[in-house]
Amino acid sequence: MKEILEFCGYTSAYSLLNDHMTQAELSDLLEVIVDSPDDAKDLVLEEVENIAKEVFEWVDWEKLQDDAEGMAYQRYRDGD
Repeated sequence: MKEILEFCGYTSAYSLLNDHMTQAELSDLLEVIVDSPDDAKDLVLEEVENIAKEVFEWVDWEKLQDDAEGMAYQRYRDGD
């Protein structure tokens, strides 16, 4: 998450979320985090990634590479 935050010019996930989410969205996120504390890290990361993509045009190159490799392997297995 640190790399995404730095790409967006932030050092804190809280600051990024606070600057780009409405009060209602932050309240909803807090509710989900309180109700599902084991999922909190993943939920915050998901929100940070969404904001980074939508606002800062961040691209998850690692995920794209992994997806491309997975598709290439699947084509190989299918005999294409």
